[in-house]
Amino acid sequence: MSILQAWLIVGIPALVLAAALFYGRSRVRTRLGYLVLLVAFAVLTPVDPASGAVVGGVVALLYAAGRGGEAESEHVDTSTIAVPDEVRRPVRRAS
Repeated sequence: MSILQAWLIVGIPALVLAAALFYGRSRVRTRLGYLVLLVAFAVLTPVDPASGAVVGGVVALLYAAGRGGEAESEHVDTSTIAVPDEVRRPVRRAS
């Protein structure tokens, strides 16, 4: 199997699937995303060590960013934490 075939069959689909699994905040989906990336790492490394290093680097960056940790179980939408309440919940005016 050539490097191009490995990336077309395993690498690119694994990265797309992992990106879909890492979207949002779910511990189960995050762990499945890590599993997908680790399988891609295990398949790509024997074919081309540099390709395995790319996937391993993605895993390392996601882990360093805290994906799959305690932040995944938060019930508050952390993307709108700094937005004032007036913007998130506007008061309806009587007409």
